[in-house]
Amino acid sequence: IHLASYPEDLDQAARLLDRCPNLYVDVAARIPEIGRHPAAKARPFFLKYQDRILFGTDLIVTSRGMQLGSVSEKPPEFADAVHFYELHRRYFETADRQFDHMTPVQGRWKIDGIDLPRPVLQKIYVDNAERLIFAHRRAWLKAGGPGGR
Repeated sequence: IHLASYPEDLDQAARLLDRCPNLYVDVAARIPEIGRHPAAKARPFFLKYQDRILFGTDLIVTSRGMQLGSVSEKPPEFADAVHFYELHRRYFETADRQFDHMTPVQGRWKIDGIDLPRPVLQKIYVDNAERLIFAHRRAWLKAGGPGGR
């Protein structure tokens, strides 16, 4: 669920995550809203729930072209996709202040980077999704794989 459908209310998202320990959330197409929070509020949220947040963008690629997050103002090209991902990286990996977010069609406000540590980035970008995707296989292997125990 895109930040549990609460990107504008991190306190409510936190309450839901606290109440539902098996809930994972993603950030797909929600960085513009999350980025409206001061970095001093958003960064602790990402640090606290680092094991349950998944990176996502809502990038859609079809034979007719691509869509970057929300509906694009113009048909995006490859360079637009590169810029789109650069802005995601900038949000998560830098302490830059007051830069344009990745989907201006949602609104023309500025966001601040949250400068997450490398180990947290690794979890959000890769490890959390990998743990979820392969959980069934790990359980199967732990139980003895094809021959059982």
